[in-house]
Amino acid sequence: MLKNFRFLMLALGLIAAVSSAHGAENGTAAITVTNSLKDIEIQLARVLKDHLNINANLSIRGDDSEDLVLKVLFNNNPETGYPQINAVIDTRVITFDNEKNPVNQVISIASYAAITLMPDTDMQRLEWVNNWNRRSVPLTVYVAGDRIVATNKLLLTAKAPMTEGQFAAYFSNTVRYWPALVKDLKNSGLVE
Repeated sequence: MLKNFRFLMLALGLIAAVSSAHGAENGTAAITVTNSLKDIEIQLARVLKDHLNINANLSIRGDDSEDLVLKVLFNNNPETGYPQINAVIDTRVITFDNEKNPVNQVISIASYAAITLMPDTDMQRLEWVNNWNRRSVPLTVYVAGDRIVATNKLLLTAKAPMTEGQFAAYFSNTVRYWPALVKDLKNSGLVE
């Protein structure tokens, strides 16, 4: 089984390398694993501007000027069913090699909508979240206080970077699910 796993990882690495090379040929820059949380957040802000014409705000987390978080606010659009949506993008290096070089990095995209959940529905919310997460969608939904949060976590590896276009698509999908989420919450009696 370990042999099959190694083969699978090698195959995925080769596919990613070919995809990255193909993206570079088409003028799409790669998002690569880096030790600098600031540099990757700045790159992601530029990707949002260049690919989606979205202005993201860079915020410092705590006292560390190297640790930035991207924040995006979308106004509501009743015609399309979009409520006001807040999105937050954060990155973390999760593994290093023996020389302390970063090997794996996660880009977390979280979004939440300005919706009012019905009071005293904690158990129904958890049931709804569990039912939603059973669906075959590349999105995880959870309850955080009085909010429903939709998330997407992207893994970068040193051998398999992501193209800017791929990141832009993942970000867009995290936000585009909200009309369906709100409709389902309303149908379940969880939104006022």
